[in-house]
Amino acid sequence: MKVQDIFIKVFPKHYLYYSIALIFVVNLKVNAQTQSQRGQKTATAETHFFDRKLETAMANNARKKYKSRFVGSPYYEDDFVMATISPLNERFLVRYNAELDEMEAIQGRDTLIINKAITSYTIQLDNDKTYKILYSKFGKKSRRLGYFMMLDDDQKITLYKRNYKKTRSRKDNSYGHANTNGYIVEFREMKPEFYIEKEKNGIALKLSKKKKHIVTIFPKRAEKIIAFIEKEKIKLHNEENVKKLVTYIRSLY
Repeated sequence: MKVQDIFIKVFPKHYLYYSIALIFVVNLKVNAQTQSQRGQKTATAETHFFDRKLETAMANNARKKYKSRFVGSPYYEDDFVMATISPLNERFLVRYNAELDEMEAIQGRDTLIINKAITSYTIQLDNDKTYKILYSKFGKKSRRLGYFMMLDDDQKITLYKRNYKKTRSRKDNSYGHANTNGYIVEFREMKPEFYIEKEKNGIALKLSKKKKHIVTIFPKRAEKIIAFIEKEKIKLHNEENVKKLVTYIRSLY
């Protein structure tokens, strides 16, 4: 597989969205000194910054079209982070868009979208976060093939977290904006969801307190698992509780 095969150009499908997103990109700087110390290629501002003229033009176009102000960011982390993409073993600057469920990468002067249709990728960031591309039948159809952050790796049962951000619009009545008929678009972080993958099969199964879901996922062990959840008062929106539950489930195998 060639390196260029893993990318999809932002233009034209995502052009309009990224013209909006560029408004609240706050920091694309890369610490060249730190990278050099790690034995990486020295990053330069020319390589890792957006074209400032293009960025300004796109942002202005978005403001004129939507007459909106933006609060927050669609990204899980605003800054790009160095990562290794396996099995290519190539190094790229990446960041995760939690609103679109897209992984951006910088190659040369281009900001590109990783093609998540090729599900063999593992994206290991230098900040100890690892993403895999899995399929899930839960949620919107457009997000069923997506990025899952690995929390605990295991050959039998691997635990993942999925992060979401959603937009909420409201009328902008603040001083200086009252006559623009504009809106405030706010990016809100939703509660994370937790999933498991069985025996590295590429399918993400959502952890739920609903007995019918547990029976479906663990038909032979459902009774014990349900009893454990009730006894330990497991909260499936709490990361530590979920880890405790998965440790118990593994013990049943």
